[in-house]
Amino acid sequence: MDPFREEAYRQAMTALALSGQRGEAAAWYQNCARILAAELGIEPDPETTALHKRIVAGDITQPVERPIRLVGLPAQYTPLVGRETELAALRSGCWTRPAGC
Repeated sequence: MDPFREEAYRQAMTALALSGQRGEAAAWYQNCARILAAELGIEPDPETTALHKRIVAGDITQPVERPIRLVGLPAQYTPLVGRETELAALRSGCWTRPAGC
């Protein structure tokens, strides 16, 4: 992990906090702050600091799960109505082979 990518720190902090490891998440913030100060002479972004404060306060919650949307698929199984040719091919293939379908 690039030690200067605060977004990566925020993702790790969020994952740790959501899994109940708030202390470990806070340690990641401290490590981020230490590296940024020592190497670049700067403080963490306000977004990173705000996340740290939320974690310490216990104000971080599981994100709302969004339902998975299937794209390009029919909403329901479609019946084989009007597909007599296809049905006949399926039936003949299944019933004429020695091993069956």
